Amino acid sequence: MWLDCPQIASTTVPGQFVMVLCRNQGGDVPLLRRPLSIHRVDGDRMALLYAVVGQGTRWLSHRKPGDQVDILGPLGNNFTIDADSKRLLLVAGGIGIAPTVALADFALDRGYIVTLLIGSRSALHMYPEDQLDRAVSTGLNVVVVTEDGSKGRKGMVTGALSDLAAGADQIYACGPLPMYRAISGDIDILDGKPAQVCLEQMMGCGWGVCYGCTIETKNGLQKVCQDGPIFDIKDVMWNSVVDPVVGRL
Repeated sequence: MWLDCPQIASTTVPGQFVMVLCRNQGGDVPLLRRPLSIHRVDGDRMALLYAVVGQGTRWLSHRKPGDQVDILGPLGNNFTIDADSKRLLLVAGGIGIAPTVALADFALDRGYIVTLLIGSRSALHMYPEDQLDRAVSTGLNVVVVTEDGSKGRKGMVTGALSDLAAGADQIYACGPLPMYRAISGDIDILDGKPAQVCLEQMMGCGWGVCYGCTIETKNGLQKVCQDGPIFDIKDVMWNSVVDPVVGRL
């Protein structure tokens, strides 16, 4: 979904998100806003990428050109690139492709060498290749992995990650919790490279008031909406992180 929102589009940086009110004016269901990663920016426009999995995203899927959507943002922190990094490896598992494409666009525009590793259950669930045509034309290297082998390499994205990590200066990832736990449980997969991850958590407010998205880190309790959603993978106490209730979206 592309939205005309110059105030947000002009200030956002990769990794940030917005809180979307997914109901008609005057309605009260669903009550809470939905957190969605900022997927792309083009001038005054901003794109959101989502799967239709619940009441809120179903409402979004029925919006038509000219409709208004109430959004709050940009919120949260952002991916950071070290001054001496040149080669970046971006890892996207499932709908985690949303913020990683934003980072790929940003990094390519600034001359970085970028590899995007995309993992999915099958070819049917893959991010549309034509959406990456512009990025590929400016140097993006795309590696595809599917669990059933219907497209690209067969297997889990973590297997391909271990093969590609040696060629990267920094690693960035967004995907499901099991992917993060697999990586953190076998840190050798990263080949000693620093890695930032984007956490997808259910949120009540989006700006640190309700404490509903609090997780445990080596730096104490932190709120995903305010201290994140981007964290160093080594800082998070992964046993404290609960799978988001996807059906609520």
